[in-house]
Amino acid sequence: MWTFTAYILWRLHEDVLVPSGREYITLDELGDFIFSTLWKKYRLVLNDSTAELEREVLYLAKLGAVEYDRGRIRVREKLGEIARAVGESSLNDTLTLYPEYLRRIDLAVAELKRSHPTYP
Repeated sequence: MWTFTAYILWRLHEDVLVPSGREYITLDELGDFIFSTLWKKYRLVLNDSTAELEREVLYLAKLGAVEYDRGRIRVREKLGEIARAVGESSLNDTLTLYPEYLRRIDLAVAELKRSHPTYP
C-alpha cells in the first residue's frame, strides 16, 4: 500500500517532524508507528513486515518523492503531491474502508503529535 505509506510519511513530516525541527524520519521510527501504533492500537494493517515497508519507501524514492539513505527518509515536495492525491481520491466516495483508513491514520498522527511535541 505505497499510497498510504506516502500519506503517512507526509502527515508525519508536516505535523510532527517539521514542528520539532527534524529533517528526516528513520525506517525504524516509521515501522514503529505503522506496526505499534496503527496496527496494534488503531487496528489498521497496511504492511506485514519491515521488508515490505522498506520496498515501499524505495519505490517512493524511485518516484522522487523521498530520499532514502542508510535507513533515513527525507521527504521531498513531490510526496506532498502524492499525499494530497491520496487524500482527495475519488475512492473516498466509492470504497467504504478508504476514508476509514485515512481517518485512522489522521487520528494516530494527531495522537503522536500530542504525546511527543518534540518527537522523538
